[in-house]
Amino acid sequence: MAGIEDSRTLAMVHGLRELVVQLNLFGSEFARTHGLHATDVRALIALLDAARTGAPATPGLLGRQLG
Repeated sequence: MAGIEDSRTLAMVHGLRELVVQLNLFGSEFARTHGLHATDVRALIALLDAARTGAPATPGLLGRQLG
């Protein structure tokens, strides 16, 4: 039984990894199409999320979001 669970877990890990790769490629293509850097897209997402939740968009927020 553990072997089946391990193989399902491994399949899920591989599926998630594939999803992350595809999302990164999509984000890179979006940035390139709009003349942005990948960090600009991340900042834009952080600002949109702040606006959606009503949080103040501050330099500190962007610093925390962008690392």
